[in-house]
Amino acid sequence: MACHSRIASLRSYIADLNRNLLSVQLPHWYTSGPSDGKARAAAKWAEGKCFRDWNNKSGSALLLAMLRPEWYRIDAISVAEAIDVDERDWHLECLSFVSSARQKSSTGINNRRTNIIEGLLNYLADDPSCTEVHATLARAWELMFRALTIADPYDELAHDVQVQNALDVREPIDDDDWWVQNRESQERTASGPGQWANEEAQILFELIQPEFVRFLKSAPRPGHAITAGMLRGWIPAGNGYSKTGGITPILKLLREMCVAHMPQHCPEGTDSIDDVWGAQEASSLFQEILPCLEQFKEQHHGAGTAAEHLTWAKLRSWISTGRGYSTKGGATPTLKRLRNLCLAHVAGGQPVPRLEGGRGDVVRSRSRS
Repeated sequence: MACHSRIASLRSYIADLNRNLLSVQLPHWYTSGPSDGKARAAAKWAEGKCFRDWNNKSGSALLLAMLRPEWYRIDAISVAEAIDVDERDWHLECLSFVSSARQKSSTGINNRRTNIIEGLLNYLADDPSCTEVHATLARAWELMFRALTIADPYDELAHDVQVQNALDVREPIDDDDWWVQNRESQERTASGPGQWANEEAQILFELIQPEFVRFLKSAPRPGHAITAGMLRGWIPAGNGYSKTGGITPILKLLREMCVAHMPQHCPEGTDSIDDVWGAQEASSLFQEILPCLEQFKEQHHGAGTAAEHLTWAKLRSWISTGRGYSTKGGATPTLKRLRNLCLAHVAGGQPVPRLEGGRGDVVRSRSRS
């Protein structure tokens, strides 16, 4: 996980960003007035691109705040000051227009603002003296994405309200460890992944291409061989996913994309994704709660008394909050698997199931009870 120094607030971070950008030589396509065509050309993807695309909504929001700091209570000079033409005010009016239309890919004012962010990142990446400014701009885009995810997770607010609410977020969005835990917890407890889920999964799919291609070339294997742990290992650091942990709705979508791009699908009769990953999740949870289970085992000898006292509430109380299971609630398919594993362990002292295994490993542990 990349390390970053803590920030006072997103507003102060953007103020520093504007000051740093105005202290360097910015590209002519920007200083002469960034038209839609110029911005689109400057943002064109090139081999070796040195930044992650955090989507149009957050890119647009970031540039709005940079252009109109006075709108959003940011004590800073507008980055529009670098536009060195008589029509600067006109360009500023055009660039800060907030449309009531919903965001569409590759079109509209939000896309144009994001193209400017990407174009500046491309330009700064080519100048060794601008390494720090490049990193600050890339990080600001990521932090705006995080703030918007918290402020408006279902993309329901008007865009200018989204920006204001994102800047008012008090959560420690610059803490990468906190973000990973919070993001995955939200995914697990929500009724479904947000409207950004497919877009996020597609971005992750592009990021894991090198590892996925190596996986395809290594040996012919069925799709269920792609585990949650494997996907986490493929995702580059700094993209909101730790190397350890279980399944999330986004990772499910990502796995489905991988399977769809494999030369052949799983053979008939193979366990479904929910069966395989549900077993893996139960196995992961079992390892986590094992210390609590051992204490429980000392208090309750025999499967009969253990079954009576091993309630869903007790199981949930043993699971760390970061895994997304509340202390209230009943059974779920994964918790049912977990409870069977626990009862089998209490009754016969079976070994801990292997995390990397599929459904078969867990079933074998249960069958000995």
